[in-house]
Amino acid sequence: MPRANITILDGLPVEIEYQWERGDRSVGLSEGIADWEIIAIGARARECKKRPDWLYRRIEATKGEEDRIIFALCDHFSSARWARKSYRHA
Repeated sequence: MPRANITILDGLPVEIEYQWERGDRSVGLSEGIADWEIIAIGARARECKKRPDWLYRRIEATKGEEDRIIFALCDHFSSARWARKSYRHA
């Protein structure tokens, strides 16, 4: 699964592992982020030994934060996919 380093909650650096789901237009499903999980927290990217429930509660309590995370992951995936295509054609 792809990983992205982003900041959440106005500046907390985290590493997130996510799953990209391909869309199926024949049944009306669009592509996008299917699932995501915080795997490391902080500038030194210390790996989480267990699920940081306290952080997920803060994300849920902050209006629009989950949407910002998903948009950041979509941007990461799009730029990584574009870079792979450019590399193949070089």
